[in-house]
Amino acid sequence: SQEDVFTEISQLVQSALDGYKVCIFAYGQTGSGKTHTMMGNPEFNDQKGLIPRSLEQIFQTSQCLMSQGWKYKMQASMLEIYNETIRDLLATSRTSIQDGAASKYNIKHDANGNTQVSDLTIVDVRSINEVSSLLKRAAQSRSVGKTQMNEESSRSHCVFTLRIFGVNEGTDQQVQGVLNLIDLAGSERLNKSGATGDRLKETQVVCYPFVL
Repeated sequence: SQEDVFTEISQLVQSALDGYKVCIFAYGQTGSGKTHTMMGNPEFNDQKGLIPRSLEQIFQTSQCLMSQGWKYKMQASMLEIYNETIRDLLATSRTSIQDGAASKYNIKHDANGNTQVSDLTIVDVRSINEVSSLLKRAAQSRSVGKTQMNEESSRSHCVFTLRIFGVNEGTDQQVQGVLNLIDLAGSERLNKSGATGDRLKETQVVCYPFVL
């Protein structure tokens, strides 16, 4: 079940709140359930995927830690890598997502090992409801297409990032954690997917991993 899968990774999610960099991704062929595992159907509790469940845990735990003097600030972003082009899924204009302006998005790594994407939309989030709204907006913008293995296959690598900044007012302790939840595109062989044209080009794309 979705709950069983989340139980397996819940301690990793907690590590992000403790100040660590965490990356969890779903890998497999088209139709194997990657997007279902990561997103699921947030409208039904038993069908929620790793992303909504992880966010619920983080917000619930951060609220509990307030009694110990902790205050948290959280920022979310979401992008897809489609045909080696970065698309900002939280951009306010759908046109700006599709036309690319992709050349303006550059992946940068600072001296502290943090990864940033230039000009990417970053949104301050204060509740699970705010994040849920962002996820719905991003899902509507993601690239999908039909293959022989899936009527509505995700044709891109999708990266949801939550940056967590925590300060304990009593001890002056600070933490900075990052949670990356990634839904990869299908990894099947070309002869199984029946891909041609745009679908063929999508299948041949290589995902250059983020250095976390």
